[in-house]
Amino acid sequence: MTEQKNLRIGEFIAEKLAIPEGDLKKMLNMQEYLNEKIGEIAIRKNLLNQVELKEVLALQKKHQISFGNAAIYLGFMRSSQVSHLLDVQARSKERLGDLLVKRGLVKQEKFLEILDEFNSHRDIRFTILAFVQESLSKKIDQLVKPYHYPFHYCAQEEELLPLVQKLDPQLVLMDKSDGDLHGKVMKIREALDFKSLRVALFSPEKESPEPHTGYEYGVDYVLHLPFESKELLNVIIDAEIQTREKRTERILVVDDSPIARGSVAQELGDEGFKILFAENGKEAVEIATLEKPDLITMDINMPVMDGYQSCLQIKSQESTAQTPIIILTTNNTREEREKGFEVGAVEYFTKPFTKGHLSAYVKHLLSGKEIRDEKIIVAEDSQIYQNAYKTILGKSGFRCEIVDNGRKVLDLLDGGFEASAILLDRSMPVMDGLEACQKLKEDEKYRHIPVILVTGAKEKDDILNGLRIGANDYILKPFDGDELMARMEAHVKNYSLFKKLQKQNNQLCKSEESLLRAKEEAEAANKLKDKFVSLVAHDLRSPFTSILGFLEFVLDDQDDPLSGSHQEMLQMVYDKGKGLVKMINDLLEVGRLKMGKLKPNCFFMDAHSTAEEILGNFGHLAEGKGVRLVNEVPQNTRVYADSQLYQQVTQNLVTNAIKFCHEGDTITLFVPPKEAATIAVKDTGVGIKKELQEKLFQYEESTSTTGTSGEEGTGFGLPLSRDIMKAHGGSLDLESKPGKGSTFYARLPVVLPTILLVDDDRKNRILLKEVLKPLGVKILEAENGQKALQVLAKTRPNLVITDNMMPVMGGFDLLKAIRKDPSLEDLTVVFITADTKPETRESAFHLMANDFINRPFDRNELVARVKRFIE
Repeated sequence: MTEQKNLRIGEFIAEKLAIPEGDLKKMLNMQEYLNEKIGEIAIRKNLLNQVELKEVLALQKKHQISFGNAAIYLGFMRSSQVSHLLDVQARSKERLGDLLVKRGLVKQEKFLEILDEFNSHRDIRFTILAFVQESLSKKIDQLVKPYHYPFHYCAQEEELLPLVQKLDPQLVLMDKSDGDLHGKVMKIREALDFKSLRVALFSPEKESPEPHTGYEYGVDYVLHLPFESKELLNVIIDAEIQTREKRTERILVVDDSPIARGSVAQELGDEGFKILFAENGKEAVEIATLEKPDLITMDINMPVMDGYQSCLQIKSQESTAQTPIIILTTNNTREEREKGFEVGAVEYFTKPFTKGHLSAYVKHLLSGKEIRDEKIIVAEDSQIYQNAYKTILGKSGFRCEIVDNGRKVLDLLDGGFEASAILLDRSMPVMDGLEACQKLKEDEKYRHIPVILVTGAKEKDDILNGLRIGANDYILKPFDGDELMARMEAHVKNYSLFKKLQKQNNQLCKSEESLLRAKEEAEAANKLKDKFVSLVAHDLRSPFTSILGFLEFVLDDQDDPLSGSHQEMLQMVYDKGKGLVKMINDLLEVGRLKMGKLKPNCFFMDAHSTAEEILGNFGHLAEGKGVRLVNEVPQNTRVYADSQLYQQVTQNLVTNAIKFCHEGDTITLFVPPKEAATIAVKDTGVGIKKELQEKLFQYEESTSTTGTSGEEGTGFGLPLSRDIMKAHGGSLDLESKPGKGSTFYARLPVVLPTILLVDDDRKNRILLKEVLKPLGVKILEAENGQKALQVLAKTRPNLVITDNMMPVMGGFDLLKAIRKDPSLEDLTVVFITADTKPETRESAFHLMANDFINRPFDRNELVARVKRFIE
């Protein structure tokens, strides 16, 4: 029999009852037929007539928007009526098991046995909380028991919110009790930070003159008492489906040309995005307001309303202000780009765009990863390697321009493309990598751009020629993705330093002495780069990469597989090789720390989310050993650290804990009492002898120990982690008892976010301090822009909140001065002013303000906006 946990309920029932595939298909067709279409329900409920239904369906098809939003847009229905419609549809569904029982293919008792067996093997992550009368709770509990849903009952109203926070339910069942029902529902949603949650209400009212007023209270389903078992089960199953993590990003494509819309839709649709359409800027504003898409692509020249006006209106609405907008146009002049960015666009693409570039950029934008400023040119004629470069470089947020020969590289640069590094394949048509490299290094404009040659092992002799003519580095095919990124990051960083120094020289017109010092700094940076490249390019690493590549090919060869014993021996060699490469990487990281080149770039971050992400990444590893992972780090735990380095330390502690745990053990991440900036990793594993504990953190001690399942390590992880914590001004400490487990404490300094309040009205500053007090921040004050600059010369806050109209120096002049200062140019600045004129807001954002708030302000809104910048 097929493994039960991989079957769906229909397949499981069919297999258990030996139902022929043809009969099962008929039953599924009948089930689909009985699940009434939402349009038919709307007609039956007198919410629409036939003419209105046709208009709704036509609009839904044209713009690919939801049925409910189409009806609301046309003015045929209110939101509460749509909610009622969706509720009726969900409650009236026919389930496969009910159809089988009705057709006499299985008895009710036998079906319940099969259902119980299926659900006992199912990984159910759906919790139900009932806040109803006790007698009703018992009936619900009896009904859901065969489905194995975690079910909890709340008897007292004062227990409700604490229980909601503790259980994190996905469905809350309530009866129509006295009091403010809407208030209760909103408090429940607030307690869960408005995460995905469904609320069902039991109501004794069978009929009412306005059947959908209940939905205006915030409920999703209304069940009448006494309830029908089928309807309640349908509600539970629908709620489980609706709260499941399955969101697909939606993109609104705005263009008056059907051909252009089709081209963009195909490019993004192939990547799994849901596409909505609009034919002009006015439609775009209306559909964006209704559907709130995740991203918008916008043409400029359109009838009714052009793209610029549409962008302005979309960005002026609170519900869509944060929606990224990408402009697609044939007019890609500097003036057009500047105008686009002024109205809120995040990027420009010229039509027709290169296939794959738009979708790659959109994926990174929606993944939450920052799209970096650095641009990479890749010259490669192999489609396979083109895709590899696009994937590897794209994961780190690099924007890549891929061409198939060296001549096109020169054309791109001559056309104004600003590259931070260039990857050149050795063998290409028209102009190969060596010739292109030589021309680049002979041209004064381009000779400082880092050039990395990529060549096959058979062409290794060409490497010397490439280095002689000025190539900065080389990589052998097949290459390792991590190696490519390590080298790319080093070259891009050094080139960025060179460009920064060059910019400073040009802008400040330094004296001859300053120019000489800048030259010496650049030369020192180049020497450091050369030293780094020589270490990474050492003969040890490249051969190991090639060896591992060939071993992996042999091990995965299905056409000519090895014998069992040979397969086992080669697997051991492959694992040992990977361990040695890991050791080399650790040694390089250690070297960077010891030379002072690995300096934390600290920001405020949410430690709970970081812990959740790490446990998710290693869940499969723990599950394979039967180890339980628990995240007890409270939500909104704020720490001040370098996100990447802090995550590296925590990952190392978690993987170490898994390594030394047995089946049934538990690993817990938590914050110790009175240590707000400390994350501890506790395990119930084998523990560590006292005499070995301090040696774990010493590079010179050989402390690599085999794990409980034979796992091996390099011995550098914990010393490196302690050095990273020291670089943060913190520490890494250990408590352990053999046989009782271990606890590692990653301690960071407690850093309070600092906010500078700039306002000439002392009462305004006092009010702001009171509003911001619950955030636990340090407040600095200045009465005008000039005094603010004096404060900024001595200390750098995390956020500046400034008024506009002030004596001596106003807010606009202060913002200009901040953006001109290289040491302050990335400082977060929020305007708060009683001036509500649109041109004031536009001027603030034109000067690169990060946010704009009007007085009088809503306290909760102000706190929420400030929290975005300090947490």
